[in-house]
Amino acid sequence: MWLVQAFIFWLVREIKLKQLQDYIIDQMIRNNSYADDEIAIYRYGLKTLIELLINVFSTLLVMYITGKTIEVLIFMVCFVALRSYTGGFHFNSGVMCYIVSTLIVYGSTFVNNLHLGSVVGWIILIASVLIIVALSPVDSMNKPLCRDEKVFFRKIALIVTAAECFFILVLQYIFRSSYKDVVIYAVLLVAIFLILGAVENKRLELKRRNTCT
Repeated sequence: MWLVQAFIFWLVREIKLKQLQDYIIDQMIRNNSYADDEIAIYRYGLKTLIELLINVFSTLLVMYITGKTIEVLIFMVCFVALRSYTGGFHFNSGVMCYIVSTLIVYGSTFVNNLHLGSVVGWIILIASVLIIVALSPVDSMNKPLCRDEKVFFRKIALIVTAAECFFILVLQYIFRSSYKDVVIYAVLLVAIFLILGAVENKRLELKRRNTCT
């Protein structure tokens, strides 16, 4: 399994995304006329699409190798739904982002085997929720948010957080399912990325202040 993952990491590192984007762009503009700003938009869209396809492929591969389809699906839905509105830390390197994302998804296949006790699980969940309530949303240099966007994103983030907490209650007390631990894992990771994002923003702010002075 680790050989397969190592191969994936090597493949992503070696793929020349810029050359692939340039080739596709060249084919698009060969018989058409586009402004420079339009080409920049298309290039960014292609980069995002390629990265998305690679992540989807990696997720499917993790599900296939581990046989933990339900765990991975539950984690991906809960994590993506919440992180999309909370924001938080983002890696500048696409390769590093891919590696960490793959490891995080892979980690969701183990959480179900930990059998967290009710007390430990709820302590982790409550602490994570408090962090989300206190910090979200945390924007970044790549995705700055205006005041109205922050209000909207925060509202949705709190709604999604409440929904996932309710989902945990249903899994634990109605279905008696250990899948609740996967949801707690997703909420915990969102909280960790929020803390890392807030710390990074503070570091960048202090760096700007020192530069100005």
